[in-house]
Amino acid sequence: CLVHILRETTVKYSKIRSFHGQCQLDLCRHEVRYGCLREDECFYAHSLVELKVWILQNETGISHDDIAQESKRYWQNLEANVPGA
Repeated sequence: CLVHILRETTVKYSKIRSFHGQCQLDLCRHEVRYGCLREDECFYAHSLVELKVWILQNETGISHDDIAQESKRYWQNLEANVPGA
């Protein structure tokens, strides 16, 4: 499972479910309002981040593992370019 971490004044974790053929490229109206009872069985995205990942996967065919590896490379390159690191 892929997870998005947002660090501001607090840390928020958002689960990003796997994309499959039945997924709808739209936000779940139930999740946005009061929480979706279908949870992992729902075909709609439960966050904007999840929706953006699904769109990327639909357009490019990239997997969760590929996204994680690309993210790891990005952060390693960023850290390598920080002076004094």
